Amino acid sequence: MNNRRFERYELETELTANILGVERRAVMRGRCLNINEGGIAGLFTDGWDVGTSVELWFSVPFATALVRASGVVRNRAGYRFGFEFVDLTPEQRETIVRTCRTLRLLQ
Repeated sequence: MNNRRFERYELETELTANILGVERRAVMRGRCLNINEGGIAGLFTDGWDVGTSVELWFSVPFATALVRASGVVRNRAGYRFGFEFVDLTPEQRETIVRTCRTLRLLQ
């Protein structure tokens, strides 16, 4: 039984995450594993605690600009991090939904 709200779709692209710290800005680059309408998962060599708010950048098929979205770390298993999207604009949400629909057709 799958308790997920949204189906996951594989997405292989660079995933960049940024947290604004008190002393310095920390930007880390990783690899995206998958995406769904509620969030995105990726691999990073270092990371953040669950509950940390981050800004995410990633590319999606058939879009010329990077998607830039806010997220929160919801889970961490070793080097794998799961982020939930938060406070998406209507345009960001539409891009992500369209991406998931496209990936569903391709997988």
